[in-house]
Amino acid sequence: MVARAADGGAGGGVGVEGVRATRGVERKRRRVPTTIYSVPQSVFLMTSDQAIPRRRLIPWLLAAVVVAALLYYLHGMFWLPAIESHQGDGEFTNISRRLGPFALPGYCIKMTEFDLGNAFQAEYRRTRLPNIGRKCGVYLAIHDPNARINLGGDNRHIVRRGDVRLDLFDSAGAVIVQVSGQPKEFIWYGFRDVHALYQMDRSFFYPKSAEAYTLRISYMPDSALVSLKGYVYLECGGHP
Repeated sequence: MVARAADGGAGGGVGVEGVRATRGVERKRRRVPTTIYSVPQSVFLMTSDQAIPRRRLIPWLLAAVVVAALLYYLHGMFWLPAIESHQGDGEFTNISRRLGPFALPGYCIKMTEFDLGNAFQAEYRRTRLPNIGRKCGVYLAIHDPNARINLGGDNRHIVRRGDVRLDLFDSAGAVIVQVSGQPKEFIWYGFRDVHALYQMDRSFFYPKSAEAYTLRISYMPDSALVSLKGYVYLECGGHP
């Protein structure tokens, strides 16, 4: 019986060595080769020697931002851009100039003159107003070549009657500028032989080049302005 057990038995059973060999093969089959990738700590951690230069880099980056902003500001102060004309009603004039080294870009769009001794209504359309980063004003101008109205003596109050209304609409019909009142209720200022009338804040807007604008004027006369000419104009920039 011992001999049979050692030989695996006369019936052809598997001996002890065979069993061990079979189990060894099964263990090898169950083993799955694995690869472990180690990531250096330097990927996640930064040594103190490396952190110091990066901290020193922050002031340099801030300085670069400040310098870039300063250059952009100086560029706008000293560079006179080319200004293309609008499309539509009115005569375009580039009034850009320099005040010493400083650039003052600007333009003016003047409508046709009308007789201030008669009632007047008109509508003007224009598109592609140049956007030069400055407000535009809508004004009523009184052409006074013989200085009948002396602003120095405050003679504008001789204009006691009449009525002025200026409305500016965008393409959707929204009101952009709306001013109205008697001429004496406007602010007057003069240049050359012209008196310009406007209302503080209400006469101004920032134009959009892609927008289409409609400007309407309604004017009722004053006898003090008979024989004088007037016109509506739009002015952007051109002064400090």
